[in-house]
Amino acid sequence: MKNQILITGINGFLGEKIVESYGEYDFIGLDLNPKNIKQKVYNSDIRNYNQLEKINENIDYIIHLASITNSNNLDIFDVNVKGTKNICDLGKKLKIKKIIYLSTVSVYSGNTEKNISEDTIAIPSSNYGKSKFEAEEIIKKSGLNYTILRPTNIFSENDKKYSEYFLRALKKIILYRDRIIHLIYLDDIVDIIIKCLTEKKTDKEIYIVSDKEKEYKEKNVLTFLSKINNKNPFFLRIPDFFNKNDKRIFSEKKIMKIFKKYKFGIKYGLKKICL
Repeated sequence: MKNQILITGINGFLGEKIVESYGEYDFIGLDLNPKNIKQKVYNSDIRNYNQLEKINENIDYIIHLASITNSNNLDIFDVNVKGTKNICDLGKKLKIKKIIYLSTVSVYSGNTEKNISEDTIAIPSSNYGKSKFEAEEIIKKSGLNYTILRPTNIFSENDKKYSEYFLRALKKIILYRDRIIHLIYLDDIVDIIIKCLTEKKTDKEIYIVSDKEKEYKEKNVLTFLSKINNKNPFFLRIPDFFNKNDKRIFSEKKIMKIFKKYKFGIKYGLKKICL
């Protein structure tokens, strides 16, 4: 019998990719905007536990993706914090084996140390980072088995968020900053999420999910994309005093002790981008 997994925010780009890539599981969705997909989807608001109580399935695992990322959204703490508490309560009611929580490296947004690891003090400065950190604490104290993942910037070939940025690689003159842009390919974070479901070494652990930070400075990424598209642009560096350049390095050492390497990698993801 297939394991049943409840995915909150199943219609987001992460949830859709998980469903598309892993047919060996039975997925049940939870989303405010249910789409016409094959999986059973509950139209439930994670802020309302009375709605969640109606979910009475034989759930083995929960992948908790639903959140608000815009720090200016007035509902951010209600959704990200209260909603996570409700999901944990639902998990306890359903007696799940484990919850996978997608957090963010924004929990370190107020920490200016160059080398960031899981041992680095989390100092969130944005409402997004603060709400995610508070949600992490709720999960840790819930009594549930868990894995908390803190990914860097998730990108894919279908992601509108990065499309304009990547298009810069087609220009004749490219202005760039001396900074690391902290990328992780969508298919890799999805692969890690699924692996953490049953990998006991990840039980009750927190992981930064990053990928070869030192290799992927802004100029390196734009140069690689330019070559793929047979372009030979002139690169012009923007002086540091015009911008605050993020030179922090998010360590991948802890998660690589478990999984050794990523299934795809950043270069694979960049090659999939059609500019």
